[in-house]
This record gives sequence, structure tokens and C-alpha cells, in this order.
Amino acid sequence: MTAKEAKVHLGYSAWAAEKLMEAAAALPAGVAAKEWGVSHKSIEATLGHCYVAERIWLARVAGGPGTGVPTDGEGPFDLAFLAREWPAVKMGWLRWAESVSDFDALCAYRNLKGDPYETPLGHIVNHVVNHGSVHAGQVTAMLRQAGVVPPDIDLIVYYRVVA
Repeated sequence: MTAKEAKVHLGYSAWAAEKLMEAAAALPAGVAAKEWGVSHKSIEATLGHCYVAERIWLARVAGGPGTGVPTDGEGPFDLAFLAREWPAVKMGWLRWAESVSDFDALCAYRNLKGDPYETPLGHIVNHVVNHGSVHAGQVTAMLRQAGVVPPDIDLIVYYRVVA
């Protein structure tokens, strides 16, 4: 993986999340928090899960203080919180990608159970983007269940429009 590839795909992830956040924000009150019987139950909870995962992985690769894991009393991760806080995490990923010279370099970290791992930085980038895409599909399905036409967030659309 090159820095350019990392930035394009992390940019895609940020763009897709922004489109989904816009769609969720346009929903009638309470619909984003409604449980739909999908992985993380609601649109809001699924987007919040993605935010937390991206924050944790960014803390791991950036090697700074903290783990990115939410602290007691932090949240709730409602749409207002995510609109305020998630863009900084997305920008953090893009700044980090610009600073990396070797995406084959290993990142040493501990998972949430405390088990130690070493993973190439490029694999982590791919994981973060793929993880977001999986959950974006779930949010898209929940938007459809809510009677909303979801935004077109296919990667090829991003390539055509933005990249």
C-alpha cells in the first residue's frame, strides 16, 4: 500500500460516513435511534460503533497517549455527538496517512481483551475501511427500512466524484 492509496481509501471512508450522517440527520426525530434488528441495533448505534472503532485503531497506529477506548461517562454517541467529534478522527487518519513512509511496517498493539498483536499498517488501513463499509451497508439497509432512499456511497461513485 502506498500513502496515496491509503489516503484515497481513508478519504472514501470519511466521505461515505459523512453521507450516511447527513441521511441520518434528515430522519424524523427518534428514527435514527430506533432498533431495526441489525448488528448494532440502530442507525445511531451502528455509526457510533464505527466512530469508536476508528478512534481505537487510530490511537493504536498513531502511538500517542490513550487507547481510544471510551471512558466512563463518555457519550452517548448520538448523532449530535458524532457530528461534532467524528470529523476530527477522520482528519486524524488522513494526517496520519500523510506521515507514514512504510505501510508494511508493523504496528504493535493489544486488542480489547489485552492480547498482543503486530499487524502491518497497510492491513490496518484496509481493515478500518472495510469495517466501515460493512457497517455502512447495514446503515443503508436501516435507512431503506425507514422508507428513505439512502445515499449512493459505492466506492466507484467516490472515485468518479471525489478521488
